[in-house]
Amino acid sequence: MNYTKPYKAMFVVLALLCHSVLADDALDRFGYAYPLPYSDYASADAVIKDVILNSHWRIVSEKPNVLRVMLSNYKGYDVVSDLKYTDNEITVNLVSHKRVDCQKQADKCGVPQKYLQRWLMTLRQRTALKLHHLAIMDAKQKAG
Repeated sequence: MNYTKPYKAMFVVLALLCHSVLADDALDRFGYAYPLPYSDYASADAVIKDVILNSHWRIVSEKPNVLRVMLSNYKGYDVVSDLKYTDNEITVNLVSHKRVDCQKQADKCGVPQKYLQRWLMTLRQRTALKLHHLAIMDAKQKAG
């Protein structure tokens, strides 16, 4: 008897299932999308505004617990992102991206993923660094 054919088919189905699950997770969670935790030592609104003030980003609109920021005509691209915050975390969410003055189809006017990832990750890292500095200052103040 030949038992290998059912196992091959089962292996292929399992491999395809695992690939689709991992691919969906990768699309949903880029590195910049992971939440940044913080505590009562920082005001999220003030931290985000300070980070934006010292970068190429600018604030486009403000809503409760959401700041919409834009990287305007940076290296020929526009990127719009939402910085959402709750009482204990800040999250960077991509809203839109496009090449400036592009008249082609929408899918041909996007920002290359390597640039998009780098710019959003830098925004997240600067926010994390500011939170880290505030946590250290708070700990020194409480210790001392």
